[in-house]
Amino acid sequence: MIEKNYKDDLLYFTIKGFGNGKLSHLFSTRVGWNQDDIFAGVEKIFSVGNDKIYRGTQVHKDNIVVIRDGDNNEIYKNMEFDGLITNTRGVALLTYHADCTPIYFYDVKKEVIGMVHSGWRGTLLNIAEKMILKMESEFSSNIEDIQVAIGPAICVDCYEVQADVYDLFLKKYDYKNIIKTEKGIVKLDVPYINKMHILNTGIREENLFLADVCTSCNTRELYSYRKERSKGRMIAGIILNEG
Repeated sequence: MIEKNYKDDLLYFTIKGFGNGKLSHLFSTRVGWNQDDIFAGVEKIFSVGNDKIYRGTQVHKDNIVVIRDGDNNEIYKNMEFDGLITNTRGVALLTYHADCTPIYFYDVKKEVIGMVHSGWRGTLLNIAEKMILKMESEFSSNIEDIQVAIGPAICVDCYEVQADVYDLFLKKYDYKNIIKTEKGIVKLDVPYINKMHILNTGIREENLFLADVCTSCNTRELYSYRKERSKGRMIAGIILNEG
């Protein structure tokens, strides 16, 4: 479930139950945000400078980069990846979205955070599981200490796909109810597939938090590329608070 928040005129969402006072997270909206300077909103909400904002070039794959203390954020801007992870305080990890699934990760004991952009290709490659494995291998995270949140994304009722796409999922995964067929139109439930990926890693169900908000159904507050062919983007972000 999402919670609506305002910082001055900026409307942003958070996911109820996820995290604690040691981290902040957000999902931006189309309300109050300047698409020409969207990072200014992130700076205001997270109280960080632009030099502490890390993002890259998303390519709908499963590459995940580790942000180390002291890394210059400029070197990442042209790198191709769809996930970021760090244990450095005061560093904001960002991904861009306009229907694809944002997934937030937090190790409550080791204080490690991760952020993933998962479109249908990233979901097919199971980038969510790869993030959890990365948390374990890079930071010795324990599965029982990891919280995960799935943010706003296009729902199954709004996401029509071609036969070649759903065939790829049916051949690779045996999850039930990932496909919905209506009058010959096939629809794919990407958020649900990500949920199953996450639970199958051993994440406790009580540690998985769902926004349950569709970008395409809620274009008054959110952008949807599939519905509007909009060039507008939302930002999903997470940060370990300093102090």
